[in-house]
Amino acid sequence: MAIIIVLAIGLSLFISSYFKGERLKAMIIPKIEQATGRKASLGNIQISLVKGGVVVSDMALAREHGTGNFLSAKEMVLKYRFWPLLKKRLIISSISIDSPYIFIERRKDGSFNFSDLKERSKAVKPGTAEKKGKTVFLVAVQEIRLNNAKADFIDETGALPQAKADADMDFHLSQPSLQKPAGQTGAAGMPGISGEIDLKSLKTLFRNIHSNFFGKIKIAQGINLALEADIEQDRIKIKGSAVNYPKAPVIDLDMTSQRLDLGRLLSLMPTKEKGLKAKGRAKPARTPAPNVSAKGRIIVATGLYKDYIIKDLNVDWRYFRGAIFVKPFRAGIIGGQKVIVQGAMSGSLGFGKLGVQSTLNGTGQARFSKLMVRQSPIASQIAVLLGMPELSAPSFTGSLMDYVIKDGNTAITGHLDSASLEFNPVKGTIGLNKTLNIAVDLKLSPALSSRIGKKYLNFLTDQRGWTVVPLKITGSTQKPKVGISTARVGKALEKSIGGEIQKQFKKIFK
Repeated sequence: MAIIIVLAIGLSLFISSYFKGERLKAMIIPKIEQATGRKASLGNIQISLVKGGVVVSDMALAREHGTGNFLSAKEMVLKYRFWPLLKKRLIISSISIDSPYIFIERRKDGSFNFSDLKERSKAVKPGTAEKKGKTVFLVAVQEIRLNNAKADFIDETGALPQAKADADMDFHLSQPSLQKPAGQTGAAGMPGISGEIDLKSLKTLFRNIHSNFFGKIKIAQGINLALEADIEQDRIKIKGSAVNYPKAPVIDLDMTSQRLDLGRLLSLMPTKEKGLKAKGRAKPARTPAPNVSAKGRIIVATGLYKDYIIKDLNVDWRYFRGAIFVKPFRAGIIGGQKVIVQGAMSGSLGFGKLGVQSTLNGTGQARFSKLMVRQSPIASQIAVLLGMPELSAPSFTGSLMDYVIKDGNTAITGHLDSASLEFNPVKGTIGLNKTLNIAVDLKLSPALSSRIGKKYLNFLTDQRGWTVVPLKITGSTQKPKVGISTARVGKALEKSIGGEIQKQFKKIFK
């Protein structure tokens, strides 16, 4: 035992004296700078008996232009096995990196601050670094640990806000086959890697929303993950898999939650490219969508959206060529303050990479067994127009509305019914910018129509004897304009009482 201890100490002292820090820095730094085209720096390199390996401190790789670091780390401890070195095999039992940092930036033209590194890596042809007949030095890494990792993201195009992330994780990797040259990939598309990632914590700050992810990620023939995420007070369980990574990933991802603020979740999604047409700002170059396909399901027992409760939300989603498709989705809906509803919604939606507002499309249906209007600018305008205050807060016992979303507009057709009041039919468009262009036939029962302020409308009736008031609603949802549709009234009068009264009627509502 004494001989073994003395031999181990002697070997460590030999390695320490041979691999001098300055000698290693003189070998490593030029190679890093040549490979990246950027300024690199290392604080110190030493063999530590206490930490049991090579200790590298204050590592940094500068940004392409300007000041600051693109990559940095406070310290890296590399533990290796000695005897395999004699066989040209470097087996690293563990790499522990303390306080690593990365700065990611998307520029105004759509490129990233690491795009130049990708181009340089493409320029190096496989095998050019190996001389003919030279023995390949094979490398295997068994465990990687990241402690207190941090990342910053800035998007100069304005499409995404600034984001921050802090991580604490362990990579437990099985030993790759030492018979494969470096760079050869395994079945999962990874460089001969299999094992497990223990994600202890990944804290993010995005759009002023705090999230924390934790769980396990297993790497074998593919990637399988079982994670949980706390998004503010809500928890989501995430299960999924990925194959053919990293060439053309095929991802399957399911998310479930007992309670979820859907409004908060939707705010994390991209809206549109902000300010691209502003004076002096370059339009980002069009980049092809990543070669990624993904699908999955979202199940939420109770969702919250503004002042509504969404029950039993069930969504099948798919991502392909930069676009997201939701088909089908279905959910119950209840609650509200200004408009109280009880019913269900179903349909399909889709939107592209330029954002929801500019590319949203879809079809669906909303059916309500209860709909009570407590505060609505449109209802208030109708009440004033007809001189009937009770119409400012109508209630309906049944309603059906079909919708088609396309080119920034939602086309609606349907009806709202009650025992004495109907909006039937309702037809028109609502813009995603909240503009209105809707035609409504307001139908009043005989008991209710007797209280209309303008008595001369009583002669417009349907086969049941209900008064029909054709309305046209324009303006916006916040500032609507409600008036009598004289064109539709004129057609009805033309059939019944002739053109002279029609002219007089049009003069009244001119």
